[in-house]
Amino acid sequence: MGRYSELSSTDLIRACAGAKDKDEEAWAEFIGRFHLVIAAAALRTARHWGDPPRSQMDDLIQDTYLKLCENDCRLLRSFQPRHQDSIYGFLKVVASNVVHDHFKSAWAAKRGAGQTEAILEPTVEPTPINSKMAGIDSFDAVSQRIQLDYLERS
Repeated sequence: MGRYSELSSTDLIRACAGAKDKDEEAWAEFIGRFHLVIAAAALRTARHWGDPPRSQMDDLIQDTYLKLCENDCRLLRSFQPRHQDSIYGFLKVVASNVVHDHFKSAWAAKRGAGQTEAILEPTVEPTPINSKMAGIDSFDAVSQRIQLDYLERS
């Protein structure tokens, strides 16, 4: 039994998130205590997207741990427990969000997200204006041509 096994979940989270130098013993206790919760939430969420292979599930679980550790454990440091076991719900939400984000990103990439296509609108070449036929003077014709040129460049 390690010194962290007797800590409450909230105190363990603080020990993991607050240590300047990552305390391997605290993190080992964290993984031992919460791995099943994270793995189950990740698997349950991934099954909404299909039947993921074991290697992909391992990656998604690892991504969840990375998410918890990024930005100097910002998520864990900002966690505010509402009751003694609220960390379990928190970890389920984080794992689910990581998995959803992964599959949404993969689905979007498959559908061509991030690719831009030029929207080609039919262009009509302006016809020269015969100012006498149109009943306008040459100043109006020049003004209209300048406005059309400006719109084409915008």
